[in-house]
Amino acid sequence: MTGRWKRKRPVFEDADRSLKVLFVPWWYPNKDRYEPSRGFILRDHIKAASAYEKINVLVFRPEVSPGSESCIRKYTQKGIGVIEITPPVTGSKFLDHLGERIYWHRGLVLALRSWGRPHVIHSQDMASFHAVRSASALGIPSVVGQYWSGFQRRIVTPALKSRFRRAFKSARIILVSRQDGARDLRRYRITGDVRWLPPSIDTEIFNPLHKTRQSRDLVHISSFGENERVEDVIDAFQRVRSSHPGTVLRLAGDGGWRHELERYAADRLPKDSYSFTGYLDSEKRAGLLKASAGFVYPSMKNQHSIDLIEAMACG
Repeated sequence: MTGRWKRKRPVFEDADRSLKVLFVPWWYPNKDRYEPSRGFILRDHIKAASAYEKINVLVFRPEVSPGSESCIRKYTQKGIGVIEITPPVTGSKFLDHLGERIYWHRGLVLALRSWGRPHVIHSQDMASFHAVRSASALGIPSVVGQYWSGFQRRIVTPALKSRFRRAFKSARIILVSRQDGARDLRRYRITGDVRWLPPSIDTEIFNPLHKTRQSRDLVHISSFGENERVEDVIDAFQRVRSSHPGTVLRLAGDGGWRHELERYAADRLPKDSYSFTGYLDSEKRAGLLKASAGFVYPSMKNQHSIDLIEAMACG
C-alpha cells in the first residue's frame, strides 16, 4: 500500500522480544510531597506497562526554584526503579545550564550502571532535550512522547522551538496524544515519524461491570485547566438543580484553577449541591463514575482526554 497508509518500518527488528526501556518523563509525581496533577496517571501507565516490558524511570527536574536543594537519589516506587535528578538553580543562566548538563550526565551514568543498557530511551516533552542527545551519542534508539499542550495552544517560544526541533529531529518516533498532533508540530516546522498513540485505560478497572447507579450525581473529572470550561459546568448545573433538586455535582481532580473554581461554585450553588473531591486514584475514579448518573465534559481542546475515555468505558 502507498500514501498515508503505507506500512511503516518497525522500530525494532525483533518486535516479539521484551524491551528494556529507560523512561525519562517531564511530568512525574514527587516521592516526598503531593503536587496536584503531576503525572499520577502517567505513573499508573508505567506500572501497567511494566507487566510486559522492563521499565525504569529517570526523572529530571530542572524546573525548580532558586536555592532548592540539588540531589540525585535512587529508590523504588510501586515496584518501579526510579532515579530522580534535581540540579542546582542559582539564577544565573550560564551556571544553571552547566549544572543541568552535569547533573543529567551523572544521573544517566548511575542509571546505566544500575539497570544496564536499555534497548530504547523514551523521553517526554522537554525531558527530550537532554535524553535524545544522550541516546544518539550512545547509539540507543530514542522515542519521544509529545503531550504538552503548548503546541496546541501555540505558545511555544522561539527558544523552545529551537530545542524541540533539535531533539525531535533525532528521535526514531514521535508519539502524540492527539490526532491533530502532527499538524500542531508542523506549524513549528517540526517533522519526523509522527504517530498518534491514543490514551489507554485499564479495562480491568474501567468497565461497565458492577455498576451501582444508586445516585443521581453528575461527575466532572479534569485538571481544571483553562480549556476545560468548568465554569460552564457549574453554570449549567444551576439549571439542573432547579428541576432536579436532589442532584449533586462531583468535581474530581486537582491543579489548574481549582481554588478559583471552588470560589466560583460557592457563589452560585448551594453548599450541599456540589463537592470538590481532589485527586482520585484509578479505583476511586471508576467507583465514582459507575455510581453516577452522568459524566459532564465540555472541554474545548481535549476531545480524546483520558478522563473522557475512562467515563465512556464505565458506561
